[in-house]
Amino acid sequence: MKRIRADHEWYELRGARVRVSRETRDCDMQDHEGEWRGAIQPGDTYAWMSHGLNVCAHHFDAEDVVDG
Repeated sequence: MKRIRADHEWYELRGARVRVSRETRDCDMQDHEGEWRGAIQPGDTYAWMSHGLNVCAHHFDAEDVVDG
């Protein structure tokens, strides 16, 4: 299983599970409105936080993803 590294600069993303989307999803980060609706498309990598929020790959880099 892939996760966001534990020392990521955004506390909220630390330890989030990294998934590949099977459907269109919205990015739930506060700074996304309007144009970011449906920002996560099928096949896109995204972070899923334990409380059910989805975060698009715009908020993390490949180096932030670790095995965990």
